[in-house]
Amino acid sequence: MKNIAVIAAPGCEEGETLTIVDIFRRAELSCDLVGLGARDITGGHGTVFRCDAVLDEALASTYDMVVLPGGYGGVDAMMASELLLEQVSTMLHEGKWVAAICAAPLALDKAGLLEGRTFTCYPGQRANISAGTWVNEVVVIDGNLVTSQGPATAWAFAYKLVGLMGGDAEAVRQRMVYRNAFDEPAVQSPEPAELKPVPGPDGRAPKKVAVLMVDGFEESEAIQIVDLLRRAHAEVTTYRFQEDEFVLGMQDMLVKTEAVFGPAVSRLTPSSCPVAGLRAQSSSLVRTCSRPCVRSIVLASSCARCARAPRSPMRRACSTASA
Repeated sequence: MKNIAVIAAPGCEEGETLTIVDIFRRAELSCDLVGLGARDITGGHGTVFRCDAVLDEALASTYDMVVLPGGYGGVDAMMASELLLEQVSTMLHEGKWVAAICAAPLALDKAGLLEGRTFTCYPGQRANISAGTWVNEVVVIDGNLVTSQGPATAWAFAYKLVGLMGGDAEAVRQRMVYRNAFDEPAVQSPEPAELKPVPGPDGRAPKKVAVLMVDGFEESEAIQIVDLLRRAHAEVTTYRFQEDEFVLGMQDMLVKTEAVFGPAVSRLTPSSCPVAGLRAQSSSLVRTCSRPCVRSIVLASSCARCARAPRSPMRRACSTASA
């Protein structure tokens, strides 16, 4: 089986990083989150997640593909890592797949890997890359180098990578209802505008939003929700029912939450299926969350928990080990 490493660096784009891992694992491909310098990584929008391994000299010999997510802090950290740049260079020169999204091609440029290549990246960073030929496309493949543009292209990017690694990308697209949400031919990449708070039904911008994560939740949904809300300047707090602050998602990713959702809500802990349990207690949950300090609640969960595939030995150890 082919092995894939997704590099998680401090300050990375959580939405890109975890969505890519999520899609690989849905396609039943072997994919590890590899932390740059640590097991527990804090993303650019404040989400903390636990990696399967920490980057070392075995990256190039262990994996068949390496993926570099974006995020300005994460890219700065990757550019400062001689070990990572050396390992990625080795993989590219050995004919293995190297993929980068958003601002991550800056790291490839620093390593001298874009010379003579056609690539894409976050449009606002194209002027900061000295080599190669930039094109305004969602995903660009040049030999064994794959690049993409930003957070909203992470799905198309990941599906393309799944196909390159021999997975059934179309089946995953259909299960994720991707084509109902995105019109691929219409995707454009204009220079981004600054996001501003969006008014709620009462005409006021939301001040506080609670995102509740339950064992077996959909990681990519939850992280994208948190990511987008924080970009829009909402004050988001992630909550859990359990005592352990790291909650295990459907695709075996451990995401750190910020608080237990209070004594009243902790008594509503669902049994075998998170969604069924929450629905059964929905009226009580809404009453609990109706206090003025929390104006919105988002439930991030999945009713497919019982069908989750067995976890690998590495991930079983990862779920209990400390950072």
